[in-house]
Amino acid sequence: MSQTLVVRYTPREHSNTAKLLSAVMARLGSQHQPDVLDLVATPVQQHSSATINALLKRNFGGQTLSAAEQAVVNAPDSVMQRLLHADRIVLAFPFYNFSVPAAVKAWLDAVIQKGKTFDISGNGQFEGLCHGKKALILMTSGGDYGQPATEAMNLATPLVQNCFSLLGVESRAVSAMGMDVYPGQSGTILEKAVTDAADALDWMA
Repeated sequence: MSQTLVVRYTPREHSNTAKLLSAVMARLGSQHQPDVLDLVATPVQQHSSATINALLKRNFGGQTLSAAEQAVVNAPDSVMQRLLHADRIVLAFPFYNFSVPAAVKAWLDAVIQKGKTFDISGNGQFEGLCHGKKALILMTSGGDYGQPATEAMNLATPLVQNCFSLLGVESRAVSAMGMDVYPGQSGTILEKAVTDAADALDWMA
């Protein structure tokens, strides 16, 4: 049975992202064992001076951490291990101010670790250490950032896909855009996203 890590950030009441994710979860099937990380209920802390310096010392400097230093990286390490144990990742979040919510960026910063999920070769090339994993990115937005005049404002999708690519994780992105600017079409937009997500789940299987 494959292990699916579901990372969700859906803080808003009547969240469209939650509706999309719920439909996807219903389609995952019994072959997927979900491990759900709710970034609202259990937020990943942004790196402090203590965590970033300890991670640099260990992951880039190759030095052994003191007990106190290890204690401060236990939290990001635990989050990272959940990704390493998963075969599939589903990441769901709303579009905030042209990019990802801070909670999602904090999760990405926790799981992207040199020598753990990616490495750097002798000639300076990045090498993902998570090959064989696949990810589905689910995003909803009130505005429509899929049009030629606005698509460059969508920094969220390329950011997340580049992060997954760094780790060696193949990814596909499904977005339900224009949920507020086209209120009369929101149901149809969401249905189309669910269909696209179902196709992506077949690809992930």
